[in-house]
Amino acid sequence: MTPKQEAFVREFLIDLDASKAVARAGYHATGQRAAEIGYQLLQKTPVKAAIQTAMDARAERTNITSDFVLSGLKEVAERCLQRH
Repeated sequence: MTPKQEAFVREFLIDLDASKAVARAGYHATGQRAAEIGYQLLQKTPVKAAIQTAMDARAERTNITSDFVLSGLKEVAERCLQRH
């Protein structure tokens, strides 16, 4: 990967917004062009792999996965729907 692609991966992990990550990574693009570049980057196998590896490492480090979050949201919703 190029240094800009590596920067894109780091920036993408902040908020999972490809357009914003493009700008923060130093690509000179805004608006629709940033969205296009972000989409193109996300299609590249090395970029996808780096993002997945980083997300897996974060999940392992924090012990928080999407299943954990969804389970918690389900529990909150069920409590809110209980009739007293």
